Amino acid sequence: MPQYTEGLLIVMDNLESGFSYGINSDDEWPVYVNQKTGWICVGNPERSGEAVEFMNNCVAVVDNNNKLVSLWLKPQELPLI
Repeated sequence: MPQYTEGLLIVMDNLESGFSYGINSDDEWPVYVNQKTGWICVGNPERSGEAVEFMNNCVAVVDNNNKLVSLWLKPQELPLI
């Protein structure tokens, strides 16, 4: 889990509502589950960047090129795996 600060996550683009948009050039993002801490990482957990908690238990990591590299989520319960 990266060190993070509380803040805002702002998307800088001209996105039209009602459509879906890709957020990265990769086809799929891996999902990692840490049973001990309860955190789930969507994306690359080893990529560094600025981490911001933009809502309770939701942390986005953005690299130096302002690209989203991972999304960390902490649900109330983890699913049984």
